[in-house]
Amino acid sequence: MRKLKVFISIVLTIFSLSGALIFGAFRVSALGGGFSVTPIFPENQVHDSLGFFDLLVRPGMRQTIQINITNTSSEEVSVTTTTFTPTTNINGIIDYGSPGTPDETLSFDFAEIALPEREVTVLSSGETELLTIDIAIPDEGFDGIILGAIHTINNITDDELAKVVAAGSIVNRYTFTIPVRLQISHDEIKPELIFGGISTRLINHRAAVVAEVRNPLPRITRDVTASAAVYSQGENRPVFTRDNIEIEFAPHSVFPLAFVDEAGIGLAPGNYTAVIKLEREGNLWEFNEDFEILATEANEINSSALNLQIAPQPKSSLFAPLADINIELLVASATVFLLLIVVSIVIIILRNEKKDFIKQIKAGRRRYYR
Repeated sequence: MRKLKVFISIVLTIFSLSGALIFGAFRVSALGGGFSVTPIFPENQVHDSLGFFDLLVRPGMRQTIQINITNTSSEEVSVTTTTFTPTTNINGIIDYGSPGTPDETLSFDFAEIALPEREVTVLSSGETELLTIDIAIPDEGFDGIILGAIHTINNITDDELAKVVAAGSIVNRYTFTIPVRLQISHDEIKPELIFGGISTRLINHRAAVVAEVRNPLPRITRDVTASAAVYSQGENRPVFTRDNIEIEFAPHSVFPLAFVDEAGIGLAPGNYTAVIKLEREGNLWEFNEDFEILATEANEINSSALNLQIAPQPKSSLFAPLADINIELLVASATVFLLLIVVSIVIIILRNEKKDFIKQIKAGRRRYYR
């Protein structure tokens, strides 16, 4: 049995090392400490209970808003404050956390009309600083609303970043964002959605076809339900579908409705038709758009995707088999194969140990009867 114990110890060591290589190990490091941000509402705030700036303004006025930034940690904190126009992200929600690309119909960028008095605020432990943001309302006024975001994030020094990189850690940065809504009147604008085109791109390192749906108006359009399908031209059976997508559109924004190659089989060249239906409170928008994926385009996207693998696929598929083998699939297959070998060796060892044990018993009996 000693041979078996030694062998099992070696096997466990091998699999422990394999697991570390396959899955990795990451330590999380939070730098710079925490902070909080509190809005100070002006007199023209419409609703105090909303927790964000909701302001009724006049054409040409200079609006001033203020926030308190408080260091809630035991160390000094450096906080950067920026402003930007929120957009609609790939998940179908309004993104107040990071700047995106607005629709081409945007007339007034919040980042250009709302300027913080300083970019960086340095706070000692427990200290609170007042930050003023000046907003220049356009002289000609505007229809609907202007939507904005005040974004704050803690800074880290180059030395801190170098230590994190050297240790192989992940940097956590604390952020707070306060939305801002500006309007001159409460007049309702009827919703409108238009088609914006189809393109191929990488999403999370995966090949994807993206159909853009645009909100060209200065209004937030919520409670939109979308369903979409992609057909190979001349075929009745869809090669890709998405159903019951819930969307809220920021003003003057683009929603990227994505068909992502989760299976990892790559884009296939060919001619296709995208059928998109969007509904909201009795309103219906339908788009039927033809598009083509060129061979050069498909090869360029596929060569950069990280999840490609060999898989059989119908002729009419949006995604096509590729010769590249996915490294994760290769490692998994090798691991299973190694496990089968290990099990076989263990069985052989056990059988040999059993035979030796039986021989020893028989030998003992022969000695006894002599």
